Amino acid sequence: MLTADEIGALVVEAAPLLEGARVQDVHQGDDHSVVLTFYSGEHGKLFLLFSTVPGFARFHLVPDRPRALPAPPAFSEAARKRLVGSRLKSLRQVSGDRIVELAFSGPGEEGQPASLVDHEMLGSRSRLVLVGSGRKVISVLEQGVKVGLSPGDE
Repeated sequence: MLTADEIGALVVEAAPLLEGARVQDVHQGDDHSVVLTFYSGEHGKLFLLFSTVPGFARFHLVPDRPRALPAPPAFSEAARKRLVGSRLKSLRQVSGDRIVELAFSGPGEEGQPASLVDHEMLGSRSRLVLVGSGRKVISVLEQGVKVGLSPGDE
């Protein structure tokens, strides 16, 4: 499990590369991992992996996009709808804890408003939360929870 200090170091490394970049794609390689594909004019394509595996939750840049599941699960469908086409405004560690927040400027695909993604890496209860306007939870990816809220629940 990453410590709060390691998460802080990863944020310091990734933020300058990703802030301002546009989200091109969202996909899941398995039931507990999501990859956001970003495009930056300065840095090209960048792939940011989030994992909710209990005891091994993490986020970091990866060199290539892993294969996606044949049928996109509910979380990646909702995230794709909300995030594709939006830009990353900020990537930050929340209160020096093991929580990372990504704020996006909208609109994303289909004119969706700005969104947040919170990655909570808190021991055995790691989860990835997609949040819409008014801090309304849109979908959750959590180990052992195969289906989050459906993309049409907002």
